[in-house]
Amino acid sequence: MIAVVTAFATVGVGCGRTGHAAGMRSHGREIFAQSCAACHTLAGRESGAVGGDLVNVHLGVADLASFAKVMPVRPALSEPDALAVAKYIASVDRSLRGRGR
Repeated sequence: MIAVVTAFATVGVGCGRTGHAAGMRSHGREIFAQSCAACHTLAGRESGAVGGDLVNVHLGVADLASFAKVMPVRPALSEPDALAVAKYIASVDRSLRGRGR
């Protein structure tokens, strides 16, 4: 048991906040593709999606996560998954703003 805990602790030493954030965005991108993309887009402009473009709503991460929790997806998103997808949406929004959309 101690060896397993030590192994996990050693693996995590090199993982800083940047690695965690990138992993969270990647996880959020996967969730968005599986659970959200059928109704929503992230283009920064309306594209006729049934649920609209989520970049256009300009919500903060906490509001996006709250929004994700009440969406009619099955299975419903867990708190960590809702937060991951919210952080992904926010990162797309920041990226598009940086390009002067």
